[in-house]
Amino acid sequence: MACLLGPLSCLCCGGPCGCFSGLPGLRASISTRISYGVMLLFGAIISVIFASRGVTGLLEGSFICNNFRVVVFDINPDINCASFLGVSAVYRICLAMAVFFFVLMLVMFCVCSSRDPRSYVQNGFWLFKWIIFIGLIIAFFFIPITNYFVFSYICLVIGMFGAGLFIFLQVLFLVDFAHSWAEKWLSWIDEDIAWTPWVAYGGLLVCSLFLYICSIAGYVSMYIFFTEPEGCHLNKFFISFNLILCVIGGVISVLPWIQSKLPSSGLLQSSVVCAYTTYLIWSAVSNEPYDPLTCNLTTTTPRLDFVANSRLSSAVGILFLFGTVVFSSFRTSNITQFRKVCGASPETESKLNELFGCIPTEDDEHEKEDSDSKCATNAVDDEKERVVYSYSFYHFMSVLAALYIMMQLTNWVQPDMANTDGFQNTWASVGVKVISSYLCHALYLWTLFAPLILGNCRDFGYETDD
Repeated sequence: MACLLGPLSCLCCGGPCGCFSGLPGLRASISTRISYGVMLLFGAIISVIFASRGVTGLLEGSFICNNFRVVVFDINPDINCASFLGVSAVYRICLAMAVFFFVLMLVMFCVCSSRDPRSYVQNGFWLFKWIIFIGLIIAFFFIPITNYFVFSYICLVIGMFGAGLFIFLQVLFLVDFAHSWAEKWLSWIDEDIAWTPWVAYGGLLVCSLFLYICSIAGYVSMYIFFTEPEGCHLNKFFISFNLILCVIGGVISVLPWIQSKLPSSGLLQSSVVCAYTTYLIWSAVSNEPYDPLTCNLTTTTPRLDFVANSRLSSAVGILFLFGTVVFSSFRTSNITQFRKVCGASPETESKLNELFGCIPTEDDEHEKEDSDSKCATNAVDDEKERVVYSYSFYHFMSVLAALYIMMQLTNWVQPDMANTDGFQNTWASVGVKVISSYLCHALYLWTLFAPLILGNCRDFGYETDD
């Protein structure tokens, strides 16, 4: 009977198990974060559907638009149903998601114990949260607009601020991931097992070579498809300058005086940064506004489909987005890892705890998997004594992710340039991606030079030699 009532209690009650807790051995905290991630994915999929031109044409002459016109358009009869699709639909859906997670962020401030009544809201009542989530999305479609362009510019400003902050955190997490990956594999060298050093060195070498080969292939492709022997100076600058930064980062990472302070530094981290920034530059030059004067894919290679290339770039961008959300959600589960991301000194731990709500340290995490810690749906309740991640910070990242989805799907479009049933490539999108690439290089180089210049007060939590 418990197995039958478990999923029902998960949906309707404040139990400690998320809606994916039916999987044996899955921790309740992980199940909860996956469930919120599904909400974010659902909103992104709905945004893509409403943004498509086929859906716009299908709904314009349907009974839905006719009835919607009676309810909403009395205020401004000049606005038609198409005004609520395309860019406008993405704005409404993503802003509704951002509001939903923003309210949860405020509610979950300073939740330190799973016995706090608010933790039941975080980990349970999924049926009611889904009802509120979908209800908010529907409600945002009934917000009347007296001036469409004012509404669009307000959404654009909010989205650019949130998405810009998300990009900054995305770059931080990427650099943190690269350093942590190298540290983990290098730690195997000190183990007593005979074969682990060979596996560690071999893995570092293979992964570094693979990422560098992918980067080289990317630069060769960009020089072939997005430049010409004469002209295309802007594209040549974007591609060449980023390539130079990749070479500089790789050389500096293996210098003796860098490795003397940061022994884990090496080609693996620089290859990760190089591969990611290569993708950013490819995405930037492939999404330049379609114009005969620009050196884009269609002007240099007419056989290739410009629309298909743009969709591929957007799809890869969305994959990076969700990868960042997942990594940031789990990477910032304790205060030590959060210090690595922020580069904060240990003295700021108490302030971070006050701000984000008792982020646990690695020594304080309790992840017991005995039979008494399992709920009716087989999930391991790993938060019986205290929370294992910051609820408020998780929802803060979800707010930024929703705004980033909004800007990514609209391609950072300017409202006065936008049709309501489609998106255009803009120079704003190109600029954001190019700046993100240079920012990634700058932050990575700073993690290399900071321990050397400032000493261990800025070691970012990584292993250093005094």
